[in-house]
Amino acid sequence: MKKRIIALAFILLLCTALALPCLADSGRLYDGAGLLSSEEAEYTAQQLDQVSETWGVDIVVLTTDSLDGLECIDYADNFYLSRGYRDDGVIFLVSMEEREWWMSLYGDCYGRITDSGITYTSEIVLPYLSDGDYCKAFDAYVSSCGYLLDYYAQNGTAYGEYEGWEDVFDGGEYYGEDDFYYPGYVESRGLDPMWVPGALLIGIV
Repeated sequence: MKKRIIALAFILLLCTALALPCLADSGRLYDGAGLLSSEEAEYTAQQLDQVSETWGVDIVVLTTDSLDGLECIDYADNFYLSRGYRDDGVIFLVSMEEREWWMSLYGDCYGRITDSGITYTSEIVLPYLSDGDYCKAFDAYVSSCGYLLDYYAQNGTAYGEYEGWEDVFDGGEYYGEDDFYYPGYVESRGLDPMWVPGALLIGIV
């Protein structure tokens, strides 16, 4: 009888674990908000590793329940710079409480991917984020990073026309009534040029 109870408890525990989202921390993927299943987390981590190693950079995904009162840029930078990633890299942050996402560039990636490249990425990622399809959103992000890095390697210039951080977008534009709000670019804040971020902030309306 005791063995049957233990076996039943083990089965229930296993079923519960399979039903829950995966709180993944696999190097370049940290799913603190638990948005991905274990299978989705494994797939996303593999994609991140493959593209990162191909281009010698670190492409990172970070999700969190809350920014704990910080700005997106500070939360993303604190995480990236404290985890021992390469000097050259990209981080993609999703915060569920604030319903915002953020993308920052570091080192050489700041020149290989510009504001036009971030806009290109946002246009691919936004529909999936709006639909709550986070695995496809992260897959689109990783694919776009690979495309933009390859574009630079093939052409010697970054995708699109580089406008520079002095050209700050002051307005705002709605992509759709129920989609994300795009408030424009933010200025560089005079950080160390080795990891000065290029970033785009998106909030869910």
